[in-house]
Amino acid sequence: MVVLLGYADLENLHSQIFAFYARIQTQPLDENEALRMEPLMRASRSIMNATRNFNDIMEEINDIGNDEKAIMVSMYQNFMTRLNAMENRVERVMGTLENQTGSVSDIQVFLNNCFSSVEKEDKQFIQACSRAIAQKAIKETDVSRLLMINRLFTQSCRMIVLSMQGIAKTADAGQNPAGKSPEVVPPNMQ
Repeated sequence: MVVLLGYADLENLHSQIFAFYARIQTQPLDENEALRMEPLMRASRSIMNATRNFNDIMEEINDIGNDEKAIMVSMYQNFMTRLNAMENRVERVMGTLENQTGSVSDIQVFLNNCFSSVEKEDKQFIQACSRAIAQKAIKETDVSRLLMINRLFTQSCRMIVLSMQGIAKTADAGQNPAGKSPEVVPPNMQ
């Protein structure tokens, strides 16, 4: 079941997670538990930072979609396609982790491919902006705006993928302290 939360809900949830983590640190912890908590907290902070970035740029992205120039609407569609792809990646990985339907090595391969896709999409976007400016299809101020939005967008996607890699490694360490992959059916993650 998917639960939709608003940004304010996520901020509240994140503050509760951090407060819980702070309380736990005042208690004696097993060394393995302490080692597993730190990467999860880093991932939580990175995901929240990425979420904030997305929240901050969505108004600008939507504004670009309302522009009268076809090139700007095309760039808006590019952002929305990439955002949808990132949402699908997150859902696939988190569903795999929650249902334990794939090995961590399968998830890591998928996430490495996700990271490569994020990088490729970033380069393609920059190239499209370069072509548009060279063809005088877009103003320099619009290109600057698009590139700044793209920078935050791409950084946020990177943070999410890297955070999911950290979560997957932590999940594997918790389930398999010896570092052995569980015997499960690999997911269709291509």
